Amino acid sequence: MENFNGTIALVSEINGGVVKQMQIGIISAVDPLLGKVDITFASLQKEQFALHQVHVLKDRHSLYQLLMSASGSIPLGDFKTLFKVNMLQDRGDPSALLDAFQLLKFSPSAAAVATDPLGERLHVAEILQQANLHHPKR
Repeated sequence: MENFNGTIALVSEINGGVVKQMQIGIISAVDPLLGKVDITFASLQKEQFALHQVHVLKDRHSLYQLLMSASGSIPLGDFKTLFKVNMLQDRGDPSALLDAFQLLKFSPSAAAVATDPLGERLHVAEILQQANLHHPKR
């Protein structure tokens, strides 16, 4: 399983089924069996979120392929944002990745394209299925 501790992430706070705001933080701990992620923010405040609320950047090659293959179906504003995000990913340094997340923070539709929910990246459904096979309910 991939280790995401120390990874920059975008957290969507959901209130009544609607995204209230998006925040940028660092993943400090992940518990896929409980479906929880600890995120530390710039203020050093630590909060726990559900896996589906935490999003990490797609691989830069995957995002580039998506941009090239689906450019006609992506709104122009989102395409520009996603292209900038992809260029920042190419730089690869932490400040460039933080800049990429800053762009996505204010564009939920672009963020939905450029990121994956952490639960999907961790293959949580498979982990839970394997855990149930090893420890069936009685």
